[in-house]
Amino acid sequence: VNNMDVNRMIDELLVKVDKYGGYFDVDSKDIEIEKLEKETLDSNFWNREDANNIVKRLGDLKKTTLDIKKYKEELETYKELIESDESYKNDLADRKSTRLN
Repeated sequence: VNNMDVNRMIDELLVKVDKYGGYFDVDSKDIEIEKLEKETLDSNFWNREDANNIVKRLGDLKKTTLDIKKYKEELETYKELIESDESYKNDLADRKSTRLN
């Protein structure tokens, strides 16, 4: 597997992460997280019957959204590293010169 193949695989994974993130609608989950966090700051929050359920929901939302964001960020970082790697650039130049000969 060469750098071009890895770069293509990363692009495909980024598309999948976007679909995964879209399925879970990360933006709306972030809004819900913010809302629930505000609720937990209320002085009477722990007097509510649903307090534990809200805290669990909040934890689940945070884990899901953070995982999606983390995976996407890691893939983008790997892609940048590959694209900036000198051997990757040399590999591309060698391929171009081979095709021209």
